[in-house]
Amino acid sequence: MRRGPRALAAALGVLAGCGYSLHGNLPEHVQTVAVPVFTNRTAEPAIESFLTQAVVEAFATNGRLRVVNAAQADAILEGEVVATSSRRSPSTRARPSVSTGSS
Repeated sequence: MRRGPRALAAALGVLAGCGYSLHGNLPEHVQTVAVPVFTNRTAEPAIESFLTQAVVEAFATNGRLRVVNAAQADAILEGEVVATSSRRSPSTRARPSVSTGSS
């Protein structure tokens, strides 16, 4: 299994604090990425699927990298959810904040 340049630029700055900014300094040859479902190290059920899907959607919106399966990918982004917390926000009752680690 291939791992992208420095684990895809350290998960693109751990997704800029989960703000999903996907700017980075990846080599030009990295055009595709695989995003397997993250590992859940928390007690929050299904948070790994939610976060993985959010990352895939962020890549799709950004347009810099195309998400493909691992066999076709130039880089593989692997991660794990290690903690969750809730913060009050004026626009929503509670917004989860997720910390990730990348391998």
